[in-house]
Amino acid sequence: MNDERLMAIIKTTAEEAAETSSTKTLLKFQKGNLMKDTKRSTFKKTESLLYNYPKFKQIIKEREEVLSCESSFFPKGKSADIVRYSKQPQGVKDIEEIIKEKHDAYELSLERTKRSVKLIDDALGKIIEDPYYEIIPAKYFEIKTHEQIAEMYGKDISTITRNKSRLVNELKIILFSDEAITELFT
Repeated sequence: MNDERLMAIIKTTAEEAAETSSTKTLLKFQKGNLMKDTKRSTFKKTESLLYNYPKFKQIIKEREEVLSCESSFFPKGKSADIVRYSKQPQGVKDIEEIIKEKHDAYELSLERTKRSVKLIDDALGKIIEDPYYEIIPAKYFEIKTHEQIAEMYGKDISTITRNKSRLVNELKIILFSDEAITELFT
């Protein structure tokens, strides 16, 4: 057997082994729920937003506090009396530029979080008149069990579960309307 033929056999065998190994590893990750689902349903995305909603509000509060403190340490603009000479080569950022970039990124992140919270607030506002609305804050913000919520309403657990699902479905259509429509037709 010549060297080229031997190398081709080794290469083919290695590729097959790698494919088999990666497939088995992927299956183990999926079975063990160790892999993030890239095609989560709009229902699950809505639930995730609701569970994280109080954290988003807390993040907004904390970031606003940081930015208000930061402004006293780093006043906007530069003093006209200060002339600065830099020995840095062109294209190298100085500390002020780096701080400004970090500050701008922080503000942008804060604005994105505020927009997300506003979307959730608006969606919740559209279902607030529902007689079972309080299931949503109880379940997702206060992390109460279905049993605790059923006790709160004086209803059975199946009624709470059914109405929670109904309300989350209403919210998913408000929050993810395009994706929800796609889900319906695929």
